[in-house]
Amino acid sequence: MVKTRRFLTTFGGTFLVLSLVLTACGAPSAPTSSNLKVLQHVTEFVVIDATDLEGITAGPDGNVWFTHIDDNSIGVITPDGTIAEFTILTLDSGTLSITAGHDGNVWFIENGGNKIGRITPSGDITEYPIPTKIGYAFITSGPDGNVWFTEEEGDKIGRITPSGDITEYPNPTKEGVPGSITSGPDGNLWFVVNGDKNGIGGNQIGRITPSGTVTVYPANSPIAITTGPDGNLWFTEQAGKIGKITPSGTITEYSLSTSDRWPFYIAAGPDGNLWFTERGSQGNFGREREIGRITTSGSITEYLLPDPNYWAQQFTAGPDGNLWFIENHINDEPSSQVGRIDLKELTFR
Repeated sequence: MVKTRRFLTTFGGTFLVLSLVLTACGAPSAPTSSNLKVLQHVTEFVVIDATDLEGITAGPDGNVWFTHIDDNSIGVITPDGTIAEFTILTLDSGTLSITAGHDGNVWFIENGGNKIGRITPSGDITEYPIPTKIGYAFITSGPDGNVWFTEEEGDKIGRITPSGDITEYPNPTKEGVPGSITSGPDGNLWFVVNGDKNGIGGNQIGRITPSGTVTVYPANSPIAITTGPDGNLWFTEQAGKIGKITPSGTITEYSLSTSDRWPFYIAAGPDGNLWFTERGSQGNFGREREIGRITTSGSITEYLLPDPNYWAQQFTAGPDGNLWFIENHINDEPSSQVGRIDLKELTFR
């Protein structure tokens, strides 16, 4: 089912702690979300009987791939909206995060199955057990040709080769656990450090070299991180801000214009900007229909998704030059969607 809306009017090594250079850039006003414009030229593709879609990535095959938790499957959608799904071998795998590998396949991490999975463009799945209990985890394709992942419960950074060999590096900070991870513009991996299950630690951005050397920088409650088109790393903060960190560690922060929201997932769009989802503090477990865009100079625009019954989960830059994202129903009805924003026709009302 397709709904289209068109109107005229997105470790094991040396440990260093570097000092923080911080610049704050605030917005001149703080409107509420009710003042935002509605995003147009959005096409939504319903995934039948889905209530919980999570991760999304552009695949090496020209399609977009996503994780379908409640169906225990990996899905793929073509640029024109044709959807196929492939069942993961392990039951209750709890797959959240997914990434395209340098080997022409798509890789994903099984939070419940405690495994790394690899799926070919034709749908063949191979799974590799992780030696350590991982808990909540994220995955990304590394600059070294391998796939890297974080382990919240194991408090480690892991690396898996295309052939399935796994190496784990302990988090040397002992002040929080690794979370969201991305491949950096400097040939390293960058990740956020969250508080542990007891709320201890966090407030750091970490960098790990392919050989396992870790450096951390103080940060303000980071949530998710991605590499921007400007050669810097961009991350979201619980403090209601978007942060930018240079490869040398200088941090700049930009405040959202809405006073009752905070940014969550973030991704680089094909339009040269960064796109992020938002959460709120009131009702529906923070699920909100707001999304935002920030330019590399720090200008933020926020808007509403067309359907008030859906909230955005994650973004990815699609192989077709559009921005793709996951939408789940605000009341968990079985009608989750994969959305596509036509950036060339982007308008609001």
